[in-house]
Amino acid sequence: MADVRTNAWIKQNLETTNNMATILVVDDSEHLIALLSQILIQNGYKVETAVSKKELVNHLLNLTPDLIFLDIRLSGDDGRKICRDLKANSSYKNIPIILMSADADLLETFAEYGANDMINKPFDRALILDKAAGLLKPAA
Repeated sequence: MADVRTNAWIKQNLETTNNMATILVVDDSEHLIALLSQILIQNGYKVETAVSKKELVNHLLNLTPDLIFLDIRLSGDDGRKICRDLKANSSYKNIPIILMSADADLLETFAEYGANDMINKPFDRALILDKAAGLLKPAA
């Protein structure tokens, strides 16, 4: 009898795992990646990370995330321009992107680059989760 319950539990948890949204966090600060990843994982999201544009591109070759958190000031690259390039590519244009920066002035023009939303650093845990949930809602 225990085997039947155990198999049912495993099946249910595998289905839940397979249905989790995958969020790609792109930031050159490993501290911020760890913090943001912890918040998202604790709330049921699967998280992949990248610390550079090159790593982001490599991830996108093998993965289509459900959402991307993208830092604007990314080690020699402008996250806004990366966002614009992704939104111009038919393979990635439908992936919601949230731009992040400690410089609020840089975030004022987020929509011009095709970003779906923006967030100021340091950020509030509840705000991160609200913005993620809002962009991950199934289309009606």
